[in-house]
Amino acid sequence: MNNLKTVISLLKSDKTKDRHQGITSLREVFGRPHVIERLDEKGDGRAWLVVFQALFTTVISEREVAVKSGASATAAERRLKDAASAVRWLTENSVQHWTMKVGKALVKHILQAMVHGGRLLAPLALDYIKALRVICAYAPHLEHLAADEQHWVNILSLGFAILLDGDLKRNLDDED
Repeated sequence: MNNLKTVISLLKSDKTKDRHQGITSLREVFGRPHVIERLDEKGDGRAWLVVFQALFTTVISEREVAVKSGASATAAERRLKDAASAVRWLTENSVQHWTMKVGKALVKHILQAMVHGGRLLAPLALDYIKALRVICAYAPHLEHLAADEQHWVNILSLGFAILLDGDLKRNLDDED
């Protein structure tokens, strides 16, 4: 797993080029099914949390750059989209192998990162909605999410706001 340590280090880097290489390397490492199957041999989810948290660091770093206005906004948005795509890809390929602890961390990140200033952050939206769909399509994770009322309400509120092109600041609990 020495390659995995390198990937995690690259994903957490302050340098754009390193983070990009980290995403590329992540796809190479986890493109091998045996890596996914053997990552969390203890079954406690910690190994998956480390990987996803490193990926979240990349997304947050790229998000900060993308929301700032500037000449390189298009490149920054492309890098953010690539990072979001990596989150979705890893979710699709590993959802059956991690605990709900990982699922809850992923859902929390998705719900927080997708919205900026009360608006949907477009470079993240499609890939993150697809990642949520994958999590909810896996019955054991869906059962845990449905049991956590606040997570479930947040997911549904976001989904309805996106579908109805509504205000992301409104909740299903709002009287209006």
